[in-house]
Amino acid sequence: MSYYASYSGEIKIKLNGFNKAADKACEIFDEVSAYKNELDISGYSKFYGDDIEKFLASIAADTIEGELRYIGEDSTYWKYTFVDGEWKEYDGDIVYINEEQAPKEINLSELAGQLIDQVQDTLPLGFEIKGNVYDKLKSKLIDTLRNWNLI
Repeated sequence: MSYYASYSGEIKIKLNGFNKAADKACEIFDEVSAYKNELDISGYSKFYGDDIEKFLASIAADTIEGELRYIGEDSTYWKYTFVDGEWKEYDGDIVYINEEQAPKEINLSELAGQLIDQVQDTLPLGFEIKGNVYDKLKSKLIDTLRNWNLI
């Protein structure tokens, strides 16, 4: 199965490693333009994550700064950003500023259960909250949230 993505980005390279990085970029990406010590990359093609990550790792020592942004054919977003001497991958979402958001319906029972689970996962209680105790705690937690007008 093929997975296609559109991409764009800019990578600033140290002059001594620029030609090697530009040559490698031209092997992988559709469109690469070079100006001074910066590569501008863009295109739409089949996505091979391993090849991209190998390329980025191979130029990391010569990279000054950079970012490579992707939008997958299924509208997923991710990017690679050069941070503290290495390339890191980040997943993304589009957020429209000032757009009115419809309030999400809150399932109180689910929320209370998640809170109890989080407490058990982060605090060394020495016992497990389950059964009747779990149900009573969940009920009290829902009442408390309602009384405090938190939800």
